Amino acid sequence: MKNHIVYLNHKNRSSYKLILKAYAKQVLLDKGEVHYLDLSTDSDRFDGLLPECYYYGDESAFESFLLNITIDLKKRLTILQNGESVDNYPFVTVIVVDIENENNQLSLSTAIAPYIDYIRSLKYAFFLLGLDLKLANSN
Repeated sequence: MKNHIVYLNHKNRSSYKLILKAYAKQVLLDKGEVHYLDLSTDSDRFDGLLPECYYYGDESAFESFLLNITIDLKKRLTILQNGESVDNYPFVTVIVVDIENENNQLSLSTAIAPYIDYIRSLKYAFFLLGLDLKLANSN
């Protein structure tokens, strides 16, 4: 999991969704932060997620997520570049299970790209189900 970006095969979507929801619970129990994106119309898409989980289910929420995540990544990178530590910041896990719109995929890729070499240092992990954002240096 170089750079803490994991691409998951979409052929096992149902199984991966269950596994990722269980993983999200564990991250929250470990005092981490979870952002769960599912822009599908499945009525049960957020079932089983703890209330502490940030979840996004429509275009407006997705845009808000991109803005907030970009601000946080930039802030953390600035802290590191100033020789300080992000140890007091929570570990952030971003789980993307459904953003099939190509413009949204491009927006996510564009938001992450400037930070790709620092994802691990910034205390971030991305799980991308059925997406190939073609980010440099990832895998």
